[in-house]
Amino acid sequence: MTNPTILERRALLSCLAANQTPQQIHSDIINPQLSWEKTLGAACQLGIGPLLYARLGELGVRDKIPVDVLRQSKAHCFSSQARNMKVYAELKTVLEALTGEGLPVIVLKGAVLAELVYQHVGLRTMADVDLLVDKKNLDKAGSILERLGYVPDEHHRDKHWYREHHHHLVPYVSSDGSMTIEIHWHIIERTAFNDLPIEELWAHARAVKIASVPCLTLSAEHMLLHVGLHLSSPNRFQGQLRGLYDVAELLRRYGDDLDWTEVCRVATIADARKYLYVVLCLARDALGAPVPIVAIRQLRREISFLPFEERLVMQLALNAAFIIDVEEDSIYEWVLLDLLNGLLGCRTRREACQTVITKIAQRARLTMASKWGRQVVSSSRRV
Repeated sequence: MTNPTILERRALLSCLAANQTPQQIHSDIINPQLSWEKTLGAACQLGIGPLLYARLGELGVRDKIPVDVLRQSKAHCFSSQARNMKVYAELKTVLEALTGEGLPVIVLKGAVLAELVYQHVGLRTMADVDLLVDKKNLDKAGSILERLGYVPDEHHRDKHWYREHHHHLVPYVSSDGSMTIEIHWHIIERTAFNDLPIEELWAHARAVKIASVPCLTLSAEHMLLHVGLHLSSPNRFQGQLRGLYDVAELLRRYGDDLDWTEVCRVATIADARKYLYVVLCLARDALGAPVPIVAIRQLRREISFLPFEERLVMQLALNAAFIIDVEEDSIYEWVLLDLLNGLLGCRTRREACQTVITKIAQRARLTMASKWGRQVVSSSRRV
């Protein structure tokens, strides 16, 4: 699947954003050079296919879309809804088993967003289900999943490695392979930021029902922070248009009640202010999310971006959100994503430059070694 073109990106943003005028939307979606087949394909790859179909209906512009493409979009939307309904049925069984054994469980990301934020289980696609349990309950939670027929997926790393080095257990896959569950003890990777106070997240968790089972979710403030950090690091915004829309929906759903002092406080503890600032600005500017100016100003005061650096970071992050295949464009692979990561993740400009130069040199050596190896193989075959 190729990465979306500028026209396809513009059409997707016009359909998703809440701050576009009807004239702008109309202009973007009827452009004769726009391929709606490719636009739909990109939307599906980016995890927003069902959302795009729903937004086209809300905007009243489905009649502007080619009939065959609209039919495909509708089918994809219904397929996503059917899959998610199956996921929720499985999740109900899992949650009942875990909570029935006395384990407090916080449901994270997709399963919470679809039911409580999007309020439509078919609109928010899910690759897997993420559950947070207390670290002391990890082994018991894994045993319960295995008792339910889930099998640990040790293709990447074995159980022991995940238990000792990661922020969740080895992924568990259902017996029919249709669903993956990750049991977390923390919401971010150990190497991502300073230690985020997981105890505080538990203390502020709120009681809800997910898949009709009483359980917990993060507070709205911590949920926003988690979703924002997940899409920006370690994913570096790459292919994270759905994640940006998650942030926009969270702000639209809970914005008036959010305690921004708490959001900024925890972001400061996690040393993640740059990431959160960029996420909020992109959600506001690209998707029309209602981000209070006071929150933006509070975060901005503690960030050392120069004006040109800020513009560069915003552009790189938004472009990265549309990347489906990083291998397709060596400029992104070699320079721009590394530059984005350096500007966001390093404390000083010197450190950022050194990090980017080192990574570019490493990539160049690996590429040359690979190319040289292919040439040697080719020469030996000719001989």
